Amino acid sequence: MLRRFDVAAIQIPIVFNKFGDFDQNGLMYVLAENEQLVRRLVEENPGKPVDLVQPLVIRVNQGDTVEIHFTNKLDFPASINVKGLSYSVLDSDGAFVGDNPNTVAAPGETKVYRWEANIQGAFLFNDLGNPLSSERGSNVHGLFGAIVVEPPGSTWTDPQTGQPLKSGVFADIHNPYLPDYREFVTIFHDESPVKNRFGETPVNPETGAPSATHSINYRSEPMRNRMKLIMDGEVCPDCIGEEIHHDSWVFGDPATPIPRAYRGDPVRWHVLNGGEKESLCQEFVGKFSNNFTSPLFISLVVENINIIPYLVIC
Repeated sequence: MLRRFDVAAIQIPIVFNKFGDFDQNGLMYVLAENEQLVRRLVEENPGKPVDLVQPLVIRVNQGDTVEIHFTNKLDFPASINVKGLSYSVLDSDGAFVGDNPNTVAAPGETKVYRWEANIQGAFLFNDLGNPLSSERGSNVHGLFGAIVVEPPGSTWTDPQTGQPLKSGVFADIHNPYLPDYREFVTIFHDESPVKNRFGETPVNPETGAPSATHSINYRSEPMRNRMKLIMDGEVCPDCIGEEIHHDSWVFGDPATPIPRAYRGDPVRWHVLNGGEKESLCQEFVGKFSNNFTSPLFISLVVENINIIPYLVIC
């Protein structure tokens, strides 16, 4: 089956949490049909996270041919390069390497990429038009996403509305021959060039040193924001214990993704590292048994694992 997606790369401010930490030069892939809605919601909610501002996650079935009509709405060359799926480097690489044709889209240009979804799993894609690892590059500002290849015959719906889902980091997967399951996609992202709500470089309130921001799906809940409120006596002055900064009773739920399921629900959780630097990210899920489907792992039950950039765990 041929599945077509119209995708645009856009520049948009990304707000990472309710404290107002943001990247004014944020970048994201978005379905073309959602672009104006995303822009409007961001404009109507200055300084606040917007649910639709999230890494683009699309789904297909094993055996599908995927056709991406990519439009570059940035002011520099950009593309989509997928890791792990088959495609022709002559027209669908999203790169300009060696003697291969240039398949990077110039500003305002549209390119068509075709991928073969021949294996199941989650596969990261990002921009190779501007692969610099500094703040001048596109990846550090959020230009990445994922495609999930589901079992043949699957359909997917929104976990909250039950309606068919065109894109999203969380989904319910249905298959006539397999049990339904919840699906979560979390993409780690290292050292985003974030400013606080005053436009200043965030600092650690205990040391006064600059504080880096690591995010999951464009959301981050760094300890620095909560610790400052505690140290200034603005929150929970009668609380005792150094772990209060973790407490949702005090601060409410964190900005980072909160996957939801009922007791006993089957869950398939895809963990990807979209960062471009050498730092490791750690996935921890307490009080759950995690059975890896990847042949890279032989341990059947674990609680946490480190992942390096571009590694995918399912």
